[in-house]
Parts: sequence; C-alpha cells; structure tokens
Amino acid sequence: MLTNESRRMGLALLFAASVGYGCNAQIDNGSPASGGSSGSGTGNSSGSGNGGQTSPAGSGGANVSGTGGGTSPTGAGGSSVIGSGGSGVIAPDAGSNADAGGVTVKPTTFTPALAGPTCRKIKDLLVGMPCTDDEVNAVETSGAAGLQQLIINWETSSTYQAMFEGKMIPFFRNLFQQVGFTPTQDFKNQLLENGGFDFGPFGTAAVGDDVYFKLVQNLQDSFALTAWQMVKEGIEPFSDVLTTTRFVMTTGLLSLYTQIEMPDDEPYNFSGGANTNAKLAWKLDYVDTITLDQALDPSSPYYMTFDDEKPVNPGSSFLFGGQGGFTTCQGTGPSGMPTVQFGGSSTNFSNPTGGYAQLFQRLIGYTPRYPFVASPTCWEHPSKPYMTDADVADWRWVTIAAKQSSDSYVQPYDLPSLRLLTTVKLAMPRVGFYTTPAFLALWNTNDSNQHRVTANQTLLIALGASLTPANAVVPLSAAGLDPSHAVSGTECYGCHKTLDPLRQFWATQLDFNDRNDFPPRAGGGLMANPRPAMTGGGFAFFNMNTTGADMNALGPLFQQAMDGADPN
Repeated sequence: MLTNESRRMGLALLFAASVGYGCNAQIDNGSPASGGSSGSGTGNSSGSGNGGQTSPAGSGGANVSGTGGGTSPTGAGGSSVIGSGGSGVIAPDAGSNADAGGVTVKPTTFTPALAGPTCRKIKDLLVGMPCTDDEVNAVETSGAAGLQQLIINWETSSTYQAMFEGKMIPFFRNLFQQVGFTPTQDFKNQLLENGGFDFGPFGTAAVGDDVYFKLVQNLQDSFALTAWQMVKEGIEPFSDVLTTTRFVMTTGLLSLYTQIEMPDDEPYNFSGGANTNAKLAWKLDYVDTITLDQALDPSSPYYMTFDDEKPVNPGSSFLFGGQGGFTTCQGTGPSGMPTVQFGGSSTNFSNPTGGYAQLFQRLIGYTPRYPFVASPTCWEHPSKPYMTDADVADWRWVTIAAKQSSDSYVQPYDLPSLRLLTTVKLAMPRVGFYTTPAFLALWNTNDSNQHRVTANQTLLIALGASLTPANAVVPLSAAGLDPSHAVSGTECYGCHKTLDPLRQFWATQLDFNDRNDFPPRAGGGLMANPRPAMTGGGFAFFNMNTTGADMNALGPLFQQAMDGADPN
C-alpha cells in the first residue's frame, strides 16, 4: 500500500524505513556512478517476467545496450539498471550526505548459528554481496542494532549505492507493473496498428541498430527511476508516486509520449485521421543521405524528407539486398524514382501510406513498405535510426504539464527541440504510475472492458486491496455503471457498482485505445467512443466515498484512503 505513510508498501519501503528515507534522508552520491549492476526481474502479477537486454550505462554517457529482442514473454528479467552518474544522466543530489537517523533498537546478541545466515541473506537481498567476517561478528555481538547499522551502510554508502540501486530498480519496475508487455503487440493501441512498434510480418528483423530496443527499455525503466530518484532525494513523501507529474525521462520517451497524441493517420485511415483533415505529409529518399537538421529546415530542399541510410550494424538480415524476392529499393528507389511521398491528402486505397504513424517508425530505424499493400513496390527493411543512442540515455527530470488549446506541440520528429525540454505540454493526463504508456500497454483495455482492468490494477498497487462484494461501498456517483454489463442484484453488481465509477477517471480522458482521439463514429471493428462532456469519476473504498474532477484528483483520493482495520 502506498498511502498513509506508505504502510504495507512491502519490501522496498521496509528498506527505506530502516534508513529514514521518509524523513528527508538522502543517499551519498559521492562521485558519479556508472550503470548499476544487473538485476533480475521477478515478473509482475500478470505472470510475465521482464525482458533480457541491457540499458544504457551512466558512466560518461556511454552505452552498453545489447541488441536483443525486446522483452521476453516469460521468465526472469536480466535487464541491467541505468546508472545515476555520467554525462546526460540525472544526479540531482550529487554530493549530498545521508541522514539515516541512526540506530533505533537496543543492542542484543545473536547466536553464531543465526548471525551468519541472517547477515548473508539480508546483504544479498539488498546489494547482492556476501557478508564479511567483521559484518557477521557485528551481528553476532550487537544483534538487531548491529544489523541495522550494517543495513544503513549498505543502503547509503557510495561503496554500495550502485548495487542497492541495482536491486531497487527491478523491484520498482515490477511493483509498479511497468514490465511484462510485448511491445510489438501491446502498443498497437497507443502507437497504432500499421505504425509505431507494429513492424509487420518481419517483426524486429526489419528494424535497424538497437535504438528501438533501448526505447522499449526506457519505457520499462522510466517510472522505476522516477520512484528511485524520489527515494534518493528524500524531498517528497514516497506516496507522491500516486500524484507526481514529474518523471525521469529521455528524449526518446518525450518523442514517444508526444507521438501517442498525434492524429490517427496510419495507412488505412483514409479520413486523414482523427482530429485532422489530412495525414502528415513527408517524403522518403532512398538514395541521398539527409541529416535531421536538413529535414527540419523549411529553407532546405530536403524539408520533411528523410533518408534510407543503411544501419551502422547491418547484421545479416535477409531483407538486405533484395534477397528472397523482397525488393527494398534501398539505394535505388522504385523504378528510378529516388523519392516517394508518404501521407498528405493524396493517399488512397490503391496507394495507402501513413503520416505521423510511419514517420515515427523511420525515426527508430524501420523503413516502412511502400505503398502499404500486400505486395509493395518496396518492402520494409532496416535503416539507420534518426533517434540516437544519446536520445535514449539522456535521463532527466521532466514535468508533464497540461496542454491548453493555445499551446502547440513540439513535434515528435523534432528531436533537437525535444532534447532541450525539461517541461512538455501534453493533452493526455500523465499522473503517477497508472497512466504511463508501459502500464497502459500491460493492461490494454477495449470497447468492452472500458478501463475496468486499468482501474482494478491501480487499486491493487495503490492500496494493496482489490474489490470484493464484501468490501465494496455504495458510491455517491453511479456514473459509468453499465446496467447491461452488471445487472442490479447480481454478484457482478456487488463489485461493479464501485469499480465502474472508478474507471471513469480513465474513461473520460483516455479513449478505448488509451489515446486522445475519441472517434465519434464506429469503425475498424470498434464501437463509437465520443469524447465525454465531463471528466472525473467516483472513488468509494475503505473510508472514502467521494468524487474527483479529473485524473489529477485520483491520486490524492488514494492518499486519503484508510482501511478501518488499520489505525496507522
């Protein structure tokens, strides 16, 4: 449970309490740390483990990411932890000293048979190292007091800090359920089918270099690092993981978060996409090498034209060189035409192409097929990403502010501008752990579920409890309660009368695809999802029975919730 002084939070907060993190304690950073030691993911409640590839190290901004195949569907993790030091990596409390509060228990003695195993198990759990003879002796002679002093040292000293971080980041990934999704499938809602991470029948074999894989790791690590930095800085209570609009992010994540809010202009959306009359127009040049600065310069002949340069590490992909009958046009263009048009108003059923949806793919090292038909002139294939290794390693605090109608987006392809941002304005609410793209991808909703799974999983993490007919409270508001989904008087109704008003916090600000499109008409196999006239929902659980105006109101309601059986 994350509320009321972080009660029942679990192992992480027991660690934190032992060193006084809840009382403005800070960890001694010492010198900038290199990337943390690798820690294994233990899987979340969905039963899936974390992926098996490394993330950028913090030392000097270097990158040591592998080129593995994204997240694994099952099993333990094995992904390494991003360090807190080095160029471009956050170290907001560098040089500060921990105020751990000292030892709070009286010295006792442990028997030798108990002291050794106790010391070894706890130190291995915290930092993955064995106890020294001196440490075992301290536990034997001073008991709980000696052990507490050792724990303070293991969690706060510069010697063990990176190791402790290496244990806590995987813990936070799993605690806040930011892992376990399959990116090529589970992001078809947010980043669109036929765009984003949907790489078609060839999958990631058609993606060049490894920026895409690092970006997926960014999605998994972002909130874990946010929680870790909050613990490390000790400025705000840990329960603020429920209300924060400040996240540890990279430029790559800023591009992705913004891309989710761009119009639905995938190749087969011929209406031009939701909220727009035409798809974004851009060109692909199969022959020339074009820098991002040239592509973004309105005075350049290459304005909004992106190249098809080969990856730095081509590998042995069967898609290169037109092998196996898959003509890619890389280096030649179709029928002697070096440049082709994507998006715009000319796309049609016989020549379908995408706008934002497919340009984002090109940014991360995937050149889409042209046109988007079963037997294209030019097949999809790997290319050199415009998004750089540095763009998925420049971790920093970013505040996500509410975008007003008068505000303009920084475009997702404008990486130079995104690299400078520490505040980004977005239309969709990004609050706490329960609105991150990773969490929403793990718990995808649809036009039947309508964010019920999202609400229930949030409740489990935030309060350590789930809805049952026994603990359900009759809410003040019945908004969102679907009488055809849960008939009054049935067993289902006992939970739905509370769950459905709660899920309105998501349903009134995120559509069925966890986007901001809210299509007014049915289509593509989905029912109509017109934008609600009002936002907010109802919260009836434990001692709380009230309503909130929007997503920003939900976190404070969780923080006030108190189980009547727990006086603390």
